[in-house]
Amino acid sequence: PLVGGMRSQDELEDAANQFDPQGWQPATHANLFVAAGFGSRGLCSATFAAEILISQLLSEPLPCSLAVLNDLDPQRRWLKPLYRQWRKELTS
Repeated sequence: PLVGGMRSQDELEDAANQFDPQGWQPATHANLFVAAGFGSRGLCSATFAAEILISQLLSEPLPCSLAVLNDLDPQRRWLKPLYRQWRKELTS
């Protein structure tokens, strides 16, 4: 599934310069969130996705780890190269 906030191309490019190893999530557009791609298991995962979206919309603590949030991010394909680059920087 895809769950979370969307970002513009400019925000994705700016994210490359903003890294915090304590737990980093790029800023999202205000009021532009996605919950899609549930398929046949949507009945089970939609409630969890709703909890994530509500916590992001209301700026509450997340009901999952950042790793899970990154795996569900709608733009994870664009962010994955950044995550790999930062992991290399942290381990070197």
